[in-house]
Amino acid sequence: MNIKEKIETARNTLYYAIKKNYNKEKILKISREVDKHIIEYYRICHGLKTGICNIDDNLISGEETMF
Repeated sequence: MNIKEKIETARNTLYYAIKKNYNKEKILKISREVDKHIIEYYRICHGLKTGICNIDDNLISGEETMF
């Protein structure tokens, strides 16, 4: 699963947890997971002058990172 898919999955899980009124601790834990994946995405794309990460999805999978 590449990083974009991880972000999307975690975000959907967060939306579901909020919709179903999960307790605050559970929502916070899921939110931190979303944040973790977003930070990873920006670390991979860091330094691009355009601000848009057009890196091949194979390069931004969780298995192959530049760092």
